[in-house]
This record gives sequence, C-alpha cells and structure tokens, in this order.
Amino acid sequence: MIANGGFISYGGKNHNVKINMRDYNLTIIMYAILVGGVDVVLGVQWLETLRNIMMNFKKNFMRFKLDGI
Repeated sequence: MIANGGFISYGGKNHNVKINMRDYNLTIIMYAILVGGVDVVLGVQWLETLRNIMMNFKKNFMRFKLDGI
C-alpha cells in the first residue's frame, strides 16, 4: 500500500541488496517499482532500524546515530 491508500505493482523482490552511503553500509530487501526521479526509496522498515532521528523537512535533511556513534 502507498501513502494515498492505493496499491502499485512491483517487478520483483531482491534479498540481501548491499547499499553504501559514505561510511554507512546497509543490507536490505528491495522491491523493483516504477518511481520517477529517484534511484532508491528507503522506507519505514529502514527508518525503524535507526531508532531516534531528527528530521528537518524545510531544509530536507535528517540526523541519526549509527550504533552509538
């Protein structure tokens, strides 16, 4: 289900996909969906692994700590 309550189809599911963002490494399950303008959407399943986050929607950034760092 997507944010507006609708549903979209996906073209496949890939397990153990490795993503590197600077010094941060992540292994996740990814679903192939058609979304314009982005390469990857990290959703709630990823966000919940971060525990506490600070989000600034006006400046479009997020802060979080990794493993107590």
